[in-house]
Amino acid sequence: MLGLTCNNAKTVGFFLTYHVFFPIVSTTNQANMALKMFKENMNIYDLVITSVNMPDMDAFKLLELVGLEMGLLVIMLSGHGDTKLVTKGITHGTCDYLFKPVRIAELKNIWQHVVRKNKFDFRDHINALNQDNRHEDEDPSI
Repeated sequence: MLGLTCNNAKTVGFFLTYHVFFPIVSTTNQANMALKMFKENMNIYDLVITSVNMPDMDAFKLLELVGLEMGLLVIMLSGHGDTKLVTKGITHGTCDYLFKPVRIAELKNIWQHVVRKNKFDFRDHINALNQDNRHEDEDPSI
């Protein structure tokens, strides 16, 4: 699932659902509401797209809370190409930084982040199961 926070979130969410084929998109134009949604349903979100300019919270604070503390992938959107903001976003953990207006091809490529993360999460899960199975084989008395 994709979480989207920006000023025109409903429009972008509709576009992502029907033209880029994100299966489920949650939208809000308030960072505090987005944070609440992510905390309540953290395990269902694969990706968060947020605007740098949010009215109720600094986008980099949202990036810190969602990306670093919750482990969700975050992509930031900006209407201007300020290299200081891009650098700050990258150094603070955003996995990508897109400039408005965003092209369809860019949105379609976003799935690479989701697929890559899910692939590694699945691989880690399988490795953990294999590790557990090895321990069970070593001690059959349990």
